[in-house]
Amino acid sequence: MNNADDIKWYLVDNEAADPSGTPAATGTAFTIPADAGGKKIKIVYRIKTATGTPDSAFLPATVLLTSASSGVGGDSAADGTISNKLRSVTINVVNESGKPTDELNGTNDANTPVVGGTLEAVLECAATAAAECEVSNYNFTWQMADAGTPDKFTDLNNTNAEKHKYIIKGTEQNKLFRVHVTPKTTKATPENKRAIRR
Repeated sequence: MNNADDIKWYLVDNEAADPSGTPAATGTAFTIPADAGGKKIKIVYRIKTATGTPDSAFLPATVLLTSASSGVGGDSAADGTISNKLRSVTINVVNESGKPTDELNGTNDANTPVVGGTLEAVLECAATAAAECEVSNYNFTWQMADAGTPDKFTDLNNTNAEKHKYIIKGTEQNKLFRVHVTPKTTKATPENKRAIRR
């Protein structure tokens, strides 16, 4: 190879997918975008002669990056799947003792958030990034929407000292809640995750 343009990087959905169209990048380096979780990387390259005569010594070759072909480790590196450091965010409901009740809330399901209850964002990180899975490493923006307009969320003013937790107020009964989580560390393409709780 004697030209960086002869190396093309493609993000594909699975091992069988043929890399085609505009590559995600060209050259000797590739920065994995934040939304690439679950995808795989294929490299298409061509070996050329040093003199350019003939121009191409071989046809283009394609390589799927896995731990075996690249030496890179990670949670899903064996088959080449890209893993996010922050895999998922779920919302845990912690209601006050004895709540909810059928008489007051129309349900006794402990997972139903009611006034006075606490919503807690629970993070799940990749095994290789377990040390980064502390809530102190992330910003939490709690949001709320009406059941009738579930796609129109507005930011909530969370006065709780523990920002990964939100206490439901009296005017917020029968609402939809979600939390937007972003890393505090500045990144060019931060990993964003959301969780929603009814």
